[in-house]
Amino acid sequence: MISAPLIAAFGLGSYLLLDHKNYQGRLRRMAVEYVKRKYGFRAKAGRVGTMSIGWLEPKWHKGKSGYVEMSYEGKTFYVRASLRARTDQCSDTYQMREFADRIIGPLRDSLEYAGLCAHVQYGDRDFGGCYLGMDVTSFEDLVRSVGSIEVTVSAYGLDESRIAQLDLSYLGESPRVGIYDWEDVRVVEAGYTPVSPRNASDGDIIRLRDHYFYADGTWTHRRYQRYDGEGVTFAYDADLGIEVVPFDVEATSAEDGNARSPWYRLSIASEEETRVIVFPHETSPDVKMRIQFYDLRTHQFSDGFGDLPYYGNFEGQDALADEWPYHGAVWLNLTYKNGTVDGAPKVIRIVQ
Repeated sequence: MISAPLIAAFGLGSYLLLDHKNYQGRLRRMAVEYVKRKYGFRAKAGRVGTMSIGWLEPKWHKGKSGYVEMSYEGKTFYVRASLRARTDQCSDTYQMREFADRIIGPLRDSLEYAGLCAHVQYGDRDFGGCYLGMDVTSFEDLVRSVGSIEVTVSAYGLDESRIAQLDLSYLGESPRVGIYDWEDVRVVEAGYTPVSPRNASDGDIIRLRDHYFYADGTWTHRRYQRYDGEGVTFAYDADLGIEVVPFDVEATSAEDGNARSPWYRLSIASEEETRVIVFPHETSPDVKMRIQFYDLRTHQFSDGFGDLPYYGNFEGQDALADEWPYHGAVWLNLTYKNGTVDGAPKVIRIVQ
């Protein structure tokens, strides 16, 4: 407890700062004690990262929970701790690399793809994931006591027959595995792996060939394909009968001089709700691109979207973003399932 005279001498702000530092010291001591109880050795506590319960929480309340960076015999790991809980309720990542090797190794061997990269998730996934509590000290404990183990794999040129033959029983009762087979080997060489095993993001589809997802004992498979047009690329599900072809529009539009691609006609044979991802080739922060529509029934022109987004040169972008020219993307519905199905062909182009 800090006395009233000390608060008077240094001010409330100084008291709050001292209190925050005290929280960090207590978190370090808690982390050291937790590791000693669980593993039997004394690790060194270093940097403390704190978290809050929400953005409205005052800064001086932050610090009662977070993660502590630990080191032992050259190995760095993290302990999640909270002053609102007991020491034995902490969790840690000390065995994360060992467990990742146990999870990924059999997949690499079975697929016969030494260069694959993978992302593993299990346990407490705050701060990047893979935190395990006091009761998990072996891989067998992990498989037996933790909920679903999730694995996302990036590879290139896989043999589909090997995927169907994978034995995933070593991952427990309810693993979730996503395998992304890319069109460009550089995606794998760059070490890029989606976080979600279940869903391919819009930005991933342009480079993706096949996505396999395993859950509840069953594999599902989606194939993707790409149409590279002049000034624009379309990426979409390969199994829904989507067709993209150049199209001649005889009518004149005020935007003809600003066109950055020819017209293309998009149609679909399926009634499943479907979207195509549209990637204009020329995007930059200074040049705004839009999608323009031509209505085949009314012969009218309209802009279906505002400015297309630009995603280039942002911090944390994946390693291939600078090499891939399509930094903007937007999805375009081909059919709708809100009581009726509108499967009429869409005719579009990119304009500036």
